[in-house]
Amino acid sequence: EEDEEEEEDDDSEEGSESTHRGVEGQTVNRTALQEQIKMNRFVESMSLASVGTSKTKNKTVNRSKKASQSSLGQLSPFQILWQNLNHWCSTVTRAVVKGTEDTEPDENGVPLGCLRFPAEMVHKQRLIAQHVAKHLDLIKPTLGLAFLREQNLSRLISSFEVLHPVPSLKARQWLCVCLVLLDVTTRFDSQLKQQIYQQKHTTFIQMVRSTGINVEEFQSLVDIFC
Repeated sequence: EEDEEEEEDDDSEEGSESTHRGVEGQTVNRTALQEQIKMNRFVESMSLASVGTSKTKNKTVNRSKKASQSSLGQLSPFQILWQNLNHWCSTVTRAVVKGTEDTEPDENGVPLGCLRFPAEMVHKQRLIAQHVAKHLDLIKPTLGLAFLREQNLSRLISSFEVLHPVPSLKARQWLCVCLVLLDVTTRFDSQLKQQIYQQKHTTFIQMVRSTGINVEEFQSLVDIFC
């Protein structure tokens, strides 16, 4: 009988240990599950934060673009003209005006200072020349420019360094560009200078004012090239 009681006690102790291990295993599993749930929630919250940050950046970029476009739209006619003419004027342009450009041909027979720009830029120069020629045809009779040496005007335009797309200027602005370039050309074309400054100066000033630019602003545009 004593032996049977000892066996029962052993069985009871083994059962107790097994139960204890089972409880510990469940506790460990629950803890691991809770940790995994916490980690999943953390990852999810970080993803949401990342999306929110991305949206904020996109909104900031869009606001910056709108602000830039708005500031360009608020430029005055004079500021628009000054900005473009200042971009176009190159060191070669100033050399042409001062008469110091190198006109000796290079090894290919092309005069230095001419056609030295890439084809894309030459195309932009031609677009500017087309706009200028269109308005030049309109003002020639009024200014008595029937014998204008247009090659001098072409030399000036072909020296422009047109890095940006040619702007969509209004008709009055292109007329002002045309008048500015005529005035600049008088610096190295004595015949044109006599026609504009001695014979038709009053008419020329009236044309300048018709573009919405006053005389002081016009002189500032001319000074860009000098």
